[in-house]
Amino acid sequence: MAGITVALEQAVQHMENGDYAAARALLEPLQREHPADDEIAVLLAEALSETGQGRKALDLLQQRAAAADVSAEVIFALGDELFACGDYMAATDSYRRLLDNNDTCAEAHVRLGMVAMAGDERARARACFEQALRCDAQTVSALNGLGELSAAEGDNTAALSWFERAIAVDPDDPEAYANCAELCYDGGDDGAARKFADQALALDERYAPAWLIRGYLALDADDEQEARRCFEAFVCYENSSGAEDIIVEVKAVLAALSDG
Repeated sequence: MAGITVALEQAVQHMENGDYAAARALLEPLQREHPADDEIAVLLAEALSETGQGRKALDLLQQRAAAADVSAEVIFALGDELFACGDYMAATDSYRRLLDNNDTCAEAHVRLGMVAMAGDERARARACFEQALRCDAQTVSALNGLGELSAAEGDNTAALSWFERAIAVDPDDPEAYANCAELCYDGGDDGAARKFADQALALDERYAPAWLIRGYLALDADDEQEARRCFEAFVCYENSSGAEDIIVEVKAVLAALSDG
């Protein structure tokens, strides 16, 4: 058991450092030896997904999700993988399965809200985020979700208020700071945008959305060297499966900067 614990700790460290291939090399033999261990399955699925093996990740999670003793973590991970693949209906089924067992699971309501937002069903998304807060008023992901929803609806004042509430609940989470940075940048307040982006990066120097904002701020200031540094960091650290379009856009900007 001690050997398993050490290997898992090493795998997690590799993943935190962005080295998913090294994590996968540790986790694959562990999963073969312990096929019913849900913690190993969830970690391996993430490593597989981040190394371009999304189909294998999905197969692994679906196999575990069919087991009678499956944990909530596996069902969450399955829903997230399905959502990343664009299968919103199947993702919804996974999250609702969690609520069938525990209808006060705030994060399951948040995930349903995220699916609704992706499908541009804003009223349903709001209802899901608000239900999450009724389950747990400290659910940071629901606060951020309501902020993003308010921003999408053009209500920047409400959006900033939601993001600030998220920061008050968890001042160590970079997401709300980066959300504030984007909101301020879009509103033309470059100073505030820079401040919030820097706060996000102080918490997590690999947080890609903050590097993106810093890159655009530098570009607007005609600081091409700084813009290149920030955009390169964004491309290096951004591994979200839903970020392909923005990565292509940033790579085009980098190519233009190089040509210049």
